[in-house]
Amino acid sequence: MNEQLQDIVNDLPYSIRHNGSLEELIEYTKGQAERAQELEGFYKDMLDEATILNEQNKRYREALESIVNIDGYFIDKPFNMVRALNLIDGAARNALESESE
Repeated sequence: MNEQLQDIVNDLPYSIRHNGSLEELIEYTKGQAERAQELEGFYKDMLDEATILNEQNKRYREALESIVNIDGYFIDKPFNMVRALNLIDGAARNALESESE
C-alpha cells in the first residue's frame, strides 16, 4: 500500500479499520485510482485531437477566406473565370495538402 493510501486508512475511524471490510475498501480505492489515470490519458488524447481539429479548421477557414477575397478576377470573361477557378483550386489543394503533412 502506498504512503498516501496508508495515511487515508490511518485517518479512518477505528470501527471502519477493524470491521473486516477494509481490504474491500482498499481494493475499491485502487480501482478508482486506476480508472482516474485512464480517464486522464483519455482527456489528454481528446485535447490533442481537439488541437489537431482546430488547426485543420484554421487552414480551411483561411482557404475559404482567400477564395472569397480573390480581387480582380471577376467572372465576366472566360479567361478570368479560368484564372479564378485555378486560384480556388490552388487554395483548396493547399489547405488539404497541409493536412496530410
